[in-house]
Amino acid sequence: MPRTDYLEDRQGKKYPESPVINKLQEYYGDMGPGDIEIRACTHFQGGQPRCTNFVKPYL
Repeated sequence: MPRTDYLEDRQGKKYPESPVINKLQEYYGDMGPGDIEIRACTHFQGGQPRCTNFVKPYL
């Protein structure tokens, strides 16, 4: 089932939005645009997005 994985800030901006077509697990570390709070989300086609809590990555 196709899905999209992305990081999202509190204003709803996504960093980057890239489709993941296969069933391999994808892992995100402390990737983000800087000193803002972000969360990791996955969105399966036809469903609602599922996201982690917001965190402020350490640099």
